[in-house]
Amino acid sequence: MPNFHAAPEFDARSETENMMWDHFENALYEAAIVQARQLLSASPDDLHGLYVLAESLRRSGRPDAADEVVRALISQHPERSEGPEVLGNLAEDRGRLSDAIAHYEQALRIEPESALYHYRLSYLLNEQLVRMPRLRQLFRKIEFYPDFLALAERAQQELLTAIRLGGANVVSLTKRAEQLALLFETEAADEHYREAVAADPRFAYTHGSYAAFLLKEGELKKARDHAEQALMLDPYDENALEVKRWIEIGEDQPAKLHAYWFDCLSSRPAEIFDRPEHLKKAILLHARAGKYPLHLYDRYFKRAETDDFEIALLYGQALCGEFEYGRALKHFKKLQSEHPENADVNDWVRKLSAYGAFRLHAGPLLYRTAANALWTAALCCSGLLALPRALSRGAKARRMRREALR
Repeated sequence: MPNFHAAPEFDARSETENMMWDHFENALYEAAIVQARQLLSASPDDLHGLYVLAESLRRSGRPDAADEVVRALISQHPERSEGPEVLGNLAEDRGRLSDAIAHYEQALRIEPESALYHYRLSYLLNEQLVRMPRLRQLFRKIEFYPDFLALAERAQQELLTAIRLGGANVVSLTKRAEQLALLFETEAADEHYREAVAADPRFAYTHGSYAAFLLKEGELKKARDHAEQALMLDPYDENALEVKRWIEIGEDQPAKLHAYWFDCLSSRPAEIFDRPEHLKKAILLHARAGKYPLHLYDRYFKRAETDDFEIALLYGQALCGEFEYGRALKHFKKLQSEHPENADVNDWVRKLSAYGAFRLHAGPLLYRTAANALWTAALCCSGLLALPRALSRGAKARRMRREALR
């Protein structure tokens, strides 16, 4: 990213310097190198010539040559921040994140009000975050590593400072959304992603990053839409390509995609997973896979401040799935009193009422018939070896007779 604040005002530049900055800011690094060398031949200690030469060499893939120039830059201008900036960029290119962070911290000590440096430091801290362990399981409870939380807090503060000093843009909004997603602050992350898309609808990285976030949250249709948008703008966007791969897996093997979603949900700290919005998401994803775990509904109803009709409807279905037909009918009748015009609720009440009438009248006869058959089978078991089977069938027959008499 060009260090535009290092460039002098246009009127104060020479023609050579104007051409040098023009080439550099348009990523014409070979031409910028030529102009920088020409400028330095007349003035060997020129700050901007040394900076543009060092950065152009680095960006054109010649880090060793850039090292020599940046040493001269620091030697002749130790009070300036451009030297540590270039050293930080070189360290990042070489995969030495700790060194890159240290160099940008030094640049900020020299120029503490630089929005660019605060943003770059936040970016480097984020890169460290994604490479370190995030969660641990302690006594069957999932929680954040304390070091991860401390580093995440620092990265957020650096980014917020950059936004305060330089204003928000599509890049900073996207990075803020990614930071929030790392901490499972999903509602705030979604809001920042939408703001980033609105700020620049043609920035491919934002669409790809948003698609990856939506996929993990189980929002398959939205994830597909943003992945397609990202690939239209940049066919090589890594996030979008990964989302496309998972969508293709889901089309052929839905169980694999459901397992991926459940893994994303279950690997959240307990205090975050127990928030109503996360429990609701877990319930909806389970329902999509045809599963209705009652314990999730119980946890949701204990924590939700308001009634959610969608969850209430699924809860009735969950009760039916556990053969709790009496509770299910009572639940749906309560929903019917609150939503008398809802077709789904009325249909469930009708079906469960019909089933209750069937069980009341025909059920005992069927149960008695089956019980008598089991009792006959038990009596037919003779001999010592058949005794356990006879006892088992007899006990089951007695239970069925009692059930028929209820």
